[in-house]
Amino acid sequence: MPHDAHSQAETPVILSDLLALTGAAVAPAQALLDKAKAHLRVKLSENGRISGALIEQNQTAAHGLAWLATYVEALRQMHGWADRLQGAGKFGEVEQLILQISFGEYLWQIYGGIPMSQGEMLRPQDIGLTQESVCFLACELLFIVIWAKNCFRSWPICICSRIRRQAWGWQYHLPRVEDRLTTR
Repeated sequence: MPHDAHSQAETPVILSDLLALTGAAVAPAQALLDKAKAHLRVKLSENGRISGALIEQNQTAAHGLAWLATYVEALRQMHGWADRLQGAGKFGEVEQLILQISFGEYLWQIYGGIPMSQGEMLRPQDIGLTQESVCFLACELLFIVIWAKNCFRSWPICICSRIRRQAWGWQYHLPRVEDRLTTR
């Protein structure tokens, strides 16, 4: 018998303190980036100066630092976007879901590995971060990360059904996406 996602009673998916959680996530992510920068500054320096030869020898770490910096800035910008929308009274359900899902995914990738290409993954230890240094990020943000990963199979359904209900007069349907996602 087919599963009808629309017949079930909806449970709240959006974290009640979403903006507070995302705001609190930025500082630990920045602290992690600062630790990685400090480690690589020492590793890539020779006679007190950054060495091109050492950067070449540690290309994955140097490239990975750029990716980590990009992720941290993306978190900062996403939170700022949401904060501005909240202030303007335009932080609706879809925007909240976008923020929640993207924060959960980016934080999880920072913790477990940032994909730099199809075959290259940056793990925290690749840029000199120990489990202990990454743990404080996980401990601070465990709830949002765990929620995002546990909700992974259901978030597309939430977004699909909510987009359809928007009062924009716009109907966007993904044919039977809900069935494919819920039957796995």
